[in-house]
Amino acid sequence: MRDPAPRAKGAPASDPLEGWPTFAAAVRARLERGRQTYADESFNRDPAELLQELAQEALDLAGWGFVLWVRAQRLATRVCGKLEDPSDG
Repeated sequence: MRDPAPRAKGAPASDPLEGWPTFAAAVRARLERGRQTYADESFNRDPAELLQELAQEALDLAGWGFVLWVRAQRLATRVCGKLEDPSDG
């Protein structure tokens, strides 16, 4: 096995994929909860319905990302004072 490439400045100290099993276990747990609720019917849904579901979830992710961003901005402002406008650069 070849030595890994040198770590770039600011890169994580550990392997970023180290958390993959935990992530996969969390996904499996979600699928198991869905199985209990929907009895695996999701696997029989029309693909167009699943695409619509994905579109709605993408909007949710973007919305929650914005909420978190707003909160981070407020925290940074309290800690650091006025922040630079990222659209100026």
